[in-house]
Amino acid sequence: MSFISYAQNQEDVILWRALKGITNGCYLDIGAQHPIVDSVSKAFYERGWRGVHVEPVPEYAALMRQDRPDEVVLEVALAGTSEGIPFFVIPDTGLSTGSELIAGKHQSCGFVTVKTAVATQTLATIFASMGDIEIHWMKIDVEGMEADVLKGWHGSPARPWLVVVESTLPNSTTATEGEWEQELLKRDYTFALFDGLNRYYVAENHRDLINKLYAGANPLDQFTSYRQFNLELRLQATEARNRELEKRLEAITTLIYGELGQLASLIDDAQSRIVNTVSDDIRFLSEVSPLVGNDMRRFELTLGHATSLLESGFAAPESWGTWTNASSSVISI
Repeated sequence: MSFISYAQNQEDVILWRALKGITNGCYLDIGAQHPIVDSVSKAFYERGWRGVHVEPVPEYAALMRQDRPDEVVLEVALAGTSEGIPFFVIPDTGLSTGSELIAGKHQSCGFVTVKTAVATQTLATIFASMGDIEIHWMKIDVEGMEADVLKGWHGSPARPWLVVVESTLPNSTTATEGEWEQELLKRDYTFALFDGLNRYYVAENHRDLINKLYAGANPLDQFTSYRQFNLELRLQATEARNRELEKRLEAITTLIYGELGQLASLIDDAQSRIVNTVSDDIRFLSEVSPLVGNDMRRFELTLGHATSLLESGFAAPESWGTWTNASSSVISI
């Protein structure tokens, strides 16, 4: 199966380049949002990987559980403590955040924000719940709360092989790594790549992966974006539907032409009969002499045509005239 990238900035392509040699790997997706649209984990899930998702927005957590019934979905936010925090949901977007400042900026730009409260856990608690399993990649995309998430690592010995952190303020190019990068560096992670949106870090005991994070997603990675894949599917469906319509149109056209052919034949026959009738009428008029008398129109038929007139469907001779002699007759109509 060709690699279909679902992620917003093809983060899954870059991670797959580094980790495609791993079978049935494991991930921790913090700020998972939608299970398909802009999902970093979907392509890995399709290849047998499984993991844990953290998503505090109820709508997206429900969608994630529906799409991934065999995975753990935690409907919480991650913070430095487990005390719960105010949370600002921005419906139908990936902009929901625990930062009141960032929520206020979104609201000033016309976004609707709904203030709620969510339960929290620490990153250390999540690591502990996953046990001793190797975590091959961890993604953190929490709309300005990256520092809060990383501060909750505490003393956990867990070391995901690769860590991807969104490193700009939401909807901007303003760098934020100064707020949280030290939490990774002090745990012996090495910076490897900035893709324009995220920064990639490699754990000390997997430094061999650094040379695989040489660049952002590019044609050499041989992938298709989910949006392009979807458009191609829709195009194929449209072309198939058009082919079917063309076949139906061809069949209807053939039927119409067949009917038209029969109709043309009927018209030709009718026209021929009309022409013959008109010809007979013209001949009849040329062969009779109009006579007027007794307030009625009379025609004198020349020899031999009274019989043909009878054969053409006229009534019996006694109903429309009187025979005068053998060579001609006078008929009143």
